[in-house]
Amino acid sequence: MVRAKHDAALNKTIKSIVQQNVKLCNIFIINYGLPQKSLDDVQNNLKDCGYLQIVNTQGCWASDLNMALADVVTPYCIICNEGTEWSPDYFRMSCVDLKTIQKKYNSIAAYVCRGTENYGYYVQNIFRNEETHHIQPALEEGFVNISDMIFRNQFSLDQAIFSTSFVKKGKFNPELGHYAYWDFFLQLIFQGNIYATNQQHAFLHYDYKEPSPPWAQNNILQQVDKNAETAFHNHIFRNGIMPESAFYNRVATERGFGHVYHLVHNVTEKMSCLNDTLIQHEKRIDCLDNELNSIKINSHTMSALLKKQEGVMEDIRGVSQSISYNAFLLKAGKVFDGLGKIKRKFLKGEH
Repeated sequence: MVRAKHDAALNKTIKSIVQQNVKLCNIFIINYGLPQKSLDDVQNNLKDCGYLQIVNTQGCWASDLNMALADVVTPYCIICNEGTEWSPDYFRMSCVDLKTIQKKYNSIAAYVCRGTENYGYYVQNIFRNEETHHIQPALEEGFVNISDMIFRNQFSLDQAIFSTSFVKKGKFNPELGHYAYWDFFLQLIFQGNIYATNQQHAFLHYDYKEPSPPWAQNNILQQVDKNAETAFHNHIFRNGIMPESAFYNRVATERGFGHVYHLVHNVTEKMSCLNDTLIQHEKRIDCLDNELNSIKINSHTMSALLKKQEGVMEDIRGVSQSISYNAFLLKAGKVFDGLGKIKRKFLKGEH
């Protein structure tokens, strides 16, 4: 299912579909103003790929998707925009993987691959790439966690292959703008599992000259309005408690409880690990306090020893001064004795 407005971007996607070597598939082109010649060329290029249906827009992108989904009869389906490409033979390989996972786990609503978003210009039907972004957060191999999906969208529409039995149960809500894709994925994950492969197979292309296509954008460079995101979260939880006729079916209750339990369990484990780390830090602080106290005690001991040493040094200085004084007196006595002898001799000489 391809939404298209421009020849060059649509041709890129059609070429990639032909390279998939998939036979007997149904291809829907949701037409947003393509000239008839372009549609004839598409029909000619896809004549060996299966059934082709051109669906003209009814003026609302969400209603266009919902009506097209109602006509899907194949077991699996892909919804993408013009300019999307995939690795060669990806459709066949992913369907084989999806069937294998379905047999093992059941209730597989979607199969998601990693992808890139490429931004640039089309020049004579050739895309000139100027910047590439890996779609984040990068998906790990395994099931997408419902708790993660509730708080942040994990992938774009073009990255997924949907199980038709599940995708028909959801609806795109035009009132939510680009959040409608996130809302749609949540409708699916409330009813079944979404499996992610860490292999990169989807390549999205955005034309700088077409910043506002006739459908809501679903790309990572789009600014996230925090107020709108908060309103969307409120929308999720309001619908989560509505009657069974709502998009968020009460079938989700049991699955949702299990995932919430899993989330709480993970948080509890993280808190336990943090508590253990805190205890280790507290023990380390106690050890450092003990070492500091020992240093303080040693410091006091050293101060007392220094004071004693200073007292001893004062005593030594006193003794030294006393010895010096006595030595002086001793030497002076000898000098005076010598002078006395000289004096006596001198007096005898006069007589």
